[in-house]
Amino acid sequence: MAAELVRFDPRNSHVHSEPYTVYERYRRLDPVHWGLPYAPGAPGCWYLFRHEHVVAFLRDRRFHRKWPRHASDDRIAHAPARQRPFLEVLDRMLLSTDPPEHRRLRTLVGKAFGQRAVESYRPLVRRLAEDLVDALPRPAEFDVVERLAAPLSFTVICAVLGVPTEHTDRLRTWSARFSDGLDLRKQPDTMAAAGEATVRLLDYFGELVRQRRREPRDDLVSALVSARDDEDRLSEDELLAMIIQLIFAGHETTVAQIGATVLNLLENPDQLALLRADPGLIGNAVEESLRRTGSAHTAAGRKPSEDVRIGDKLIRAGEPVIAFIAAANRDPDVFDDPHRFDIRRDTSAAVPFGAGVHYCLGAQLARLEAETAVATLFRRLPDLQPVPDRPSVYRDNIVLPGIEHLIVREPAARDTRPGRAPVSSPG
Repeated sequence: MAAELVRFDPRNSHVHSEPYTVYERYRRLDPVHWGLPYAPGAPGCWYLFRHEHVVAFLRDRRFHRKWPRHASDDRIAHAPARQRPFLEVLDRMLLSTDPPEHRRLRTLVGKAFGQRAVESYRPLVRRLAEDLVDALPRPAEFDVVERLAAPLSFTVICAVLGVPTEHTDRLRTWSARFSDGLDLRKQPDTMAAAGEATVRLLDYFGELVRQRRREPRDDLVSALVSARDDEDRLSEDELLAMIIQLIFAGHETTVAQIGATVLNLLENPDQLALLRADPGLIGNAVEESLRRTGSAHTAAGRKPSEDVRIGDKLIRAGEPVIAFIAAANRDPDVFDDPHRFDIRRDTSAAVPFGAGVHYCLGAQLARLEAETAVATLFRRLPDLQPVPDRPSVYRDNIVLPGIEHLIVREPAARDTRPGRAPVSSPG
């Protein structure tokens, strides 16, 4: 380890306030780094910052998500009581499993997020985006996250699952508190709140499952219930854990990515001009935003089942490893001028959704939502501007540090619904 480099500490405030500066320093000086632990009581943790190492790690089957059963049970048993519900559900989630169990669980939901299914959601996403933009206040300031990104994303994932939308506010709150529990810093209050939110989610979805068992519908929850009852492929605990993962994973990161793409375009008017000149570049704009400011900064931690060498370091069996995908996506050895936002860049080497067996299940749906929301917003409000004295607000979470609030305004009052002529501002 370089002498001038202190051990990486996920609790250091700079990891949240200026993450890319921190990543750049460790990527340059010690890219496979034995830092301070994120889990209480552990001697340390390996952190990866270079693209080649992150990708190799993500694709290497010797690295496992699942703890040995006895170790997992012991970890949960010794956790504070208020945290245990979160840890128990997290332990059963798709993101915490390895093949062949992971393959079994993923197969059950794979069709709902495949290409054909995603295309079937496109009309819903388009209609929602248009309706939400219709409802925006003009020329007043508004929050892109609260008025567009969050309601669009949550409505879509609720439609996929078959979750009633009248309970949106409470579900969003519980989902956000659950995902806060994934933060590497593991603050006691945050973990307790995640545990309490987990109890609420289990109660809510437990009742929904009972309803779908009595009256099945054409939705994913009913399909999962049927898979459990008819084929005995899902336990009740697995079923509820799957639903909870889909509700938070299908919402939190997509909301943040819509906000990040809007902000990247507003802060780079030359790139926004390119998009306005060629709306077909919207896919490129979203991909470049995913690379430059992806809403997930790390992949879930894993441990090797045997000694593994990455770079010039030997990682012993059982030692924890965290890969910073946000650092990999700004590696100058892979991306020229990596901090620059360039919607004509080749982003094919970027890994915003991970890689290997844990590649994000909902990546195609997330792309559809982001592309549709951003394209609709800038088409309908072409004069959109950031508000200089209202800076964007980010989540206090170093794993999922996405935008929570993005205040913008459209200076001229106009009605850009199809068939409507612009309305001039009075005076």
